[in-house]
Amino acid sequence: MKDKETLLLAARKLEGMPLSVHQRDFLAEIQERLNSDKLFVAVVGEFKRGKSTLINAILGELVLPTGVLPLTNIVTLIEHGPVPSLEVTFRDRPLLEAPIDRLNEFVSEAGNPENRKKVRFVRLRYPSAFLETGIVLVDTPGFESLHETQTEEARSALPRIDIGLFLLSADSPLSAKEMNLLDELAGYVSHCLILLNKTDFLTEPERRAMVEYIRSRISERHPGMAEAVFPVSARESLLASGGKKTGSRDVGGIGAVMDRLEALVREKGHGIQVRSNAGRLLSIARAVKARLQVEADSLRQPIRVLEDRIARFSSGLERLETRRREADVLVDSQIEGIIQELDAEMDRLRRELPPLLSADLREGSEALAGETVPEFSARMTALAGERLKARFEERLPAIEAKMESAYLEVVEKHRFRLTEILDELLRFGSEVFSLDLQSWELPEEFSSERRFFYLEGETRPFFDLEAAAIGFMERLLPAGKARERALARILERIPERVDANCGRVRFDLLRRLKDSAARFKGRLARLVTESALGIQEAAKGALEARSKAQEEGAEREKLLETLLEERMRIERILLPFVNEESRDSA
Repeated sequence: MKDKETLLLAARKLEGMPLSVHQRDFLAEIQERLNSDKLFVAVVGEFKRGKSTLINAILGELVLPTGVLPLTNIVTLIEHGPVPSLEVTFRDRPLLEAPIDRLNEFVSEAGNPENRKKVRFVRLRYPSAFLETGIVLVDTPGFESLHETQTEEARSALPRIDIGLFLLSADSPLSAKEMNLLDELAGYVSHCLILLNKTDFLTEPERRAMVEYIRSRISERHPGMAEAVFPVSARESLLASGGKKTGSRDVGGIGAVMDRLEALVREKGHGIQVRSNAGRLLSIARAVKARLQVEADSLRQPIRVLEDRIARFSSGLERLETRRREADVLVDSQIEGIIQELDAEMDRLRRELPPLLSADLREGSEALAGETVPEFSARMTALAGERLKARFEERLPAIEAKMESAYLEVVEKHRFRLTEILDELLRFGSEVFSLDLQSWELPEEFSSERRFFYLEGETRPFFDLEAAAIGFMERLLPAGKARERALARILERIPERVDANCGRVRFDLLRRLKDSAARFKGRLARLVTESALGIQEAAKGALEARSKAQEEGAEREKLLETLLEERMRIERILLPFVNEESRDSA
């Protein structure tokens, strides 16, 4: 307990530092976690890997929403409680207590699209023997979903994880993007289990071969994780549990995962919690360094020198802002190029799909030659809708992959340009204020931003071929002729319906493409802006103090020197907890 008391003391010392609103919120969260003595075990992975189903399997009951579409939109904390209960924490209004059956309203994309309700997170309390060990399960939104807010929310959870459960799927195991995500997760946690889900579709030899493949891939970059690969079937385990609220440890491999987690908590839980929270406190302590340095140094300068420095820095900011706007214009023009490629793909579909669909329907009509005219018409209309959907879905993955590749190339170039601008800002600030600002820790909400929004995923258009009407005259025709007329009527409408659905696909992809680009530009621009303002405001604060009575300026300088010394003492307190591997077994 002495370790936690030391960290809580460091946290109280940080309260006296000039922190941003975000940093104060993060500090309060760290203090709460140190006092609660709980470990946060988060399920992390790309969308549709079965994260919510896995948690349901551990709990032994269908608690979290699952489905065929990406559902989880908000970080959901599941901890032990005597009865099921739900708490919703918003960004702009008081906490809401609600029945557990309202969970979908706040965490799903359907109930809370793009997080319009401004939910920060949801806390679900649930009577589970597994959670009584002090584990808090964290259900995170899927990475790489085309719902951009899901990726944002998932990434914001990474610095807050104590133990990771990295979820892969047997139907598409360990892509290059997933390996990059694992690299990112490994930067935050000292312990991570790799779970290969949906293995019930594999034979035993296939399962062994896939586990070995994943181990070999992971060992290249994370040798310590390679042995912690678990084949599981969350679906099988959940079905076998029969709603007993205990989870079925004997089915689907879930038992081995739960046993490993319980052993980690029992044997190393204290050390994991101490080191994780010490690292979080250290990131806050380092983030205030530049602001204190700039203001302290500026207080020592004559007012005229300080005014000149601020003027030079402000002028430099204007030039950098011009460069940033130019970079935005360039990325917009490149996005327009992607839109032109998208239009070309839609034109290709308009040309190529109608003949294919006509052939499909003519072939299908042969098997219905004995049907009555109304039945023939109805079944052919249904077949037309099915084949239209199938033909679109055959082509969409390749189109989305092409758009994704082009989009990634654009945003990576833009990220590189803005990183250059940020580096130049810090170099320039170092020259103007005669300080080393280039080692300045970036704000936490941006330092974790290493990958951005990708255009890939679940686009599925609506298909609505209307039933072919059978006119009065057609009813008087022989059955064969009437069926030919009904088929001809359906075939005539195919180009129109292909065109309409091309429009829907284009609108959906275009909307998400532009939304992704806008969010991407906004986040990186905010990084540059906030970094610049932090330096500028510190210098202006010093100027204001220097402009007042000399005695007040001296007092402020003394306070800043005290804060800098205190900040260094805090860092010395925290570093041993972060660096000592032996604390794992404490």
